[in-house]
Amino acid sequence: MTLSKLILLSISVFFLLTSTVGLALVLQLQLGVLGAPPYIITISELLYWLALLAAAPLWGKLSDHIGKPKVLLLTSLCSSLLLFLFTFASTIPSLLLLRGLHSLAVAGFHPTASAWVSELSTEDIRARRIAVYNQGFSFGIAVGSFLGGWLLDRFGYRHTYSVLAIFSLICTVLSYTMRSTEGYTSIPSHHIQRTPFTSSLLILYLSTLLRKSAIIGVLSLVYVYMRKYFGYSPTLIGRLAALNPLTQIALMLTAGIFADKVGRKMALILGFATSCLAPITFIYATSWYEFALGFIFIGISFAFYISGALAFIGDVTPTGKAGEYMGYFQSAQGIGGMIGPFVAGILAHNYGYATFFWGMEAFTLIALMLSLLLPGRPTK
Repeated sequence: MTLSKLILLSISVFFLLTSTVGLALVLQLQLGVLGAPPYIITISELLYWLALLAAAPLWGKLSDHIGKPKVLLLTSLCSSLLLFLFTFASTIPSLLLLRGLHSLAVAGFHPTASAWVSELSTEDIRARRIAVYNQGFSFGIAVGSFLGGWLLDRFGYRHTYSVLAIFSLICTVLSYTMRSTEGYTSIPSHHIQRTPFTSSLLILYLSTLLRKSAIIGVLSLVYVYMRKYFGYSPTLIGRLAALNPLTQIALMLTAGIFADKVGRKMALILGFATSCLAPITFIYATSWYEFALGFIFIGISFAFYISGALAFIGDVTPTGKAGEYMGYFQSAQGIGGMIGPFVAGILAHNYGYATFFWGMEAFTLIALMLSLLLPGRPTK
C-alpha cells in the first residue's frame, strides 16, 4: 500500500468516525431529554459493543475472502443510510433500534481497514503505518465529539443527524475510489493457515476486554455526570470529550515509532498504565480543567495501547487471517464495551457515581497486571 493510499484510507475512517462518535454523544443527550434513566442511556452504548462482539469477526472473515475494499464500501454505505433514518426517529425504542443496526454496519470497517494496513506492512514499520491510519480514526473521534454538541446546540436533533449522515456518505465515496487499488487481499480458503490462538493473544484480548470495560464504562455516563452535577453545556462537554482524541492524534505517530523501536510490550504497558489514571481523576474532579486532564489521560493511553496492540496482532497473525484476528480483537473490545456500561449503570444507579468510578479503576488495574505477562517479542 502506497503512502497516498494509506492517507486516503485514514481520511475515509475520519469521516466515518466523525459520524459515529457524533451519533453517540447526540443520542445520549436525546435519550436524557426523553426521560430515559441511566441504565437505558447505557444500553445505547451496550448495543454498539454488542454489535462489535457479534459482527466484527464475521466482517473480518468476509474481508479475508472477498477483499478488504468491498467490505469497506459495504459497511460505510449501510452506515450512511441508517444515519439518515435517525432523522425520522423520535421515541426511545426507535432510537435504540437504529443504534443497534447502525452499530452492526460500522462494526466491520475498522477491523477490516486495520487488517488491510497490517497485511501490507513489514514488521519493522507496521506500528508506524497503523499509527498513520489511526490518526484519521482519532481525528474523527475528536471532530465527532465537538461537532455533535455544536450542531445540537444550534440546529436540533434532526438536522444534526442529517449532517452526520453526510459525513458517513463521504466515507462511502472514498471507499468506492479504493475498491480497485492494490492490496486486494482475498485469499483462497486452502491457502489460509489454521494456526490456533497463542496464549499471548489470549492475554492481549483479555486485557483489552478489561481496559475497554473501564474506559467505555466511564464514557457511558461521564457526559451525563458533567451535565447533571456541574451544569456544563453540550458544547463544553463536546470540547472536553474532544481532548481525548486530540491527545491521541498528537501522540499517535510517536506511539507507533515507540512500538516499532522499543517494543510492542512496552507500548502496551504504557497504555494500560495511563488508563489507570483516568477514572481516579474523574473521581476527584471539581472543575472543567480537572475533567480535561482525565480525558487527556484516556488519549495518552489509547495512543500507546492501540499502536502496540494492532502491531502485536499483525506480528503473530497467520497468512490470510488478518481480518479475522482483527475481528476477534474488536470482539474483545465489544465484550468490554458491553460489560463496562452495564456495570457502570448498576453501580451509578445503586451506589452513586463515586463507587462507579472506583469500579472502573479496578478494571484498569487488572488489565495492567495482565499486560505484564505478555512476551517481549511476539512471533507467529
